[in-house]
Amino acid sequence: MDKNLDDSSNSTGNDVEAVAAALKPDVFYSIIATADIANMYIDNEIRKYGYHRTRFNIMYTLITHGGSMTPTEISKKIYRSKQTITAVVDGLEGDGLVRSRPVAGDRRIRMITITSKALDVVRETLPHRLQISHNAISCLKAEEVEQLNITLKKFRKHLSEKISESKAKYKAQRDMEHNKSALA
Repeated sequence: MDKNLDDSSNSTGNDVEAVAAALKPDVFYSIIATADIANMYIDNEIRKYGYHRTRFNIMYTLITHGGSMTPTEISKKIYRSKQTITAVVDGLEGDGLVRSRPVAGDRRIRMITITSKALDVVRETLPHRLQISHNAISCLKAEEVEQLNITLKKFRKHLSEKISESKAKYKAQRDMEHNKSALA
């Protein structure tokens, strides 16, 4: 029995080594791991100032997109679910940092608008945000930062297109299955 266990362990160990060797050059995994670490770094750093990343992402997004957006638009810009956006916006509204009002002609849709109080908060926090950002990339030379920005922008655009394609495919499959069941 012990011999079988040893053989099984050796076999598993060999399998682990083979899979690990295949994973090592996987740049996509490296990007994901880097994003996870960057998120932990940002969360840790902004917590020192009493900030919450999603709240600030929503305020920054509103400011950089003219001051007003729908929850769906915000959701698409910061890659969070509409439910998450709604919950965070409710908190921001309670703190007087945004206003929410129904859109004329369609009361189901809300328009979220940044307030002057939020603009003051963002102005006050901007030096901290810039310092956090500077510290995070301080290991890179200016040329590397520029190239990284170009590469990441291209990569985000590509992934956004892939997401749209995937959603369209999924919707088409779902519609086809729905039509089949309706005919049955």
